[in-house]
Amino acid sequence: MSMNPPPKGRNYPFAQRGSAFWEKCHVTYDQAVDMYYDQTAMQQYLGHDPIVNSMVYKRVKYPSIFDAQKAYSEDQNSLYQKKEQEQLELEAKGLEEF
Repeated sequence: MSMNPPPKGRNYPFAQRGSAFWEKCHVTYDQAVDMYYDQTAMQQYLGHDPIVNSMVYKRVKYPSIFDAQKAYSEDQNSLYQKKEQEQLELEAKGLEEF
């Protein structure tokens, strides 16, 4: 069981623990919570769902949904890390976001 509490004032961007969704999902609720906290702060703030629901990601069909999930997570995390770094550089220059 994950030790991470849900964010204050809002729920996770996926089904609750007791939902039937988890019976057919390729990850458990606790794994999804951990995946949520592995995201960048920007992804969490935007309510980005860390779970992929298909073996196809960016027009590539993966041999299993676990491979698609891995590619999706790596791609999204690197994209948002890059965006956050750009935002920090703009803030360091004194530029406000528009």
